[in-house]
Amino acid sequence: MRNLIIRAFALAALAGLLALCAARAAAQEEQQGHDVYRLLLPGHQRALEIDLRGFKVNYADLPGEPIAGPNKWSRARLVRVTFMPEKGRRKTPTPFVVRVEEARPDASAQALREAAVESLLRHESVSKDSVRRGAHKEAALLSYTVKGPRFDNWMSLTFTGFSPIPVRNSYGPSSNFPVLEAFHVQAGVWVWIRRELPGGRDDEADAQLLRSLLDAARVIDASRPATSFDYFHLGRTLYQQKEHDAAVAALGRALELERERRQLARPTWRQLVMTLANALGAADDPARAREVLEYGAGEEPANPYFHLGLARLHGFFGDVDGAVASLEKTYELAPKPAEFFRLSVPDPLTDVAFAKFKDDPKFRDAVKALKKKWKK
Repeated sequence: MRNLIIRAFALAALAGLLALCAARAAAQEEQQGHDVYRLLLPGHQRALEIDLRGFKVNYADLPGEPIAGPNKWSRARLVRVTFMPEKGRRKTPTPFVVRVEEARPDASAQALREAAVESLLRHESVSKDSVRRGAHKEAALLSYTVKGPRFDNWMSLTFTGFSPIPVRNSYGPSSNFPVLEAFHVQAGVWVWIRRELPGGRDDEADAQLLRSLLDAARVIDASRPATSFDYFHLGRTLYQQKEHDAAVAALGRALELERERRQLARPTWRQLVMTLANALGAADDPARAREVLEYGAGEEPANPYFHLGLARLHGFFGDVDGAVASLEKTYELAPKPAEFFRLSVPDPLTDVAFAKFKDDPKFRDAVKALKKKWKK
């Protein structure tokens, strides 16, 4: 029984070992090479697609999460799209939240907006004179100003009537803050977009970003996956839902198709490799997870986060020589800690992935030398 408990604990740790590497792999090339982004809806029959080609966004923001925990998967999905600074256009990141949910049969973009306005007009923190309606093609637009003092649930202001699930936030504006929202209904799905805090300082520029997001978004039929793109997004969603065996099947098929012919943009391909490795670890197949990462490192030997993932897997297997060799490549290739908007390398001396080596002088001395050389 004790061995089973230890094994279960080790596998649980392995399931999380590579998640940090996946985030770093996604962030490594966050500002270029994007695909169309797909957010699957309940039942995996439909999806919201956002065409991010041509936009400069933070790729690491995009995985997408359920609104209110695992019990709400059947109702809503949420993703954040952050437009990154661009010379001559934006000086600071401008984040938007995109939410998708099945619409009531009688719902329309205008009805959803009017339900939001009704809620806003009852809230003392909203400046009633600031409420403005607008339109962009079939979408209904809404702008208003939130007044101070701070309050903790400003994100839930318009989530009544048609949408019973509030999106709560731990912070609120400390002074007047203009809010931009859009409501759209497509194919029985309503799409809601809001500019998040802190937003930009140019409301008209942010309004144009909002309109651009609306133009880039569409609801599609996702019921018949056929391409590596289809299988990747299906597998990624299944992995988030902890359906690990099904995720492995879908992601494995995506990788098979990519080995036949590369079609995914580089950040998405990296996310595929890392997510499949994670799913295999969670499905109690660490040996195959290592094979997948070795394939990724073979295809992209200059990617430090594949080597970091391999180092952590070597730690899981107790292979100190393999761990040190992979860490050497990681530190050689990883961006320096001071680089802006870059994620750095976790300290192997405190990383749980290398707990088996915490008292091994060979490992400790090697890591200290690597860290010293890397920081110069």
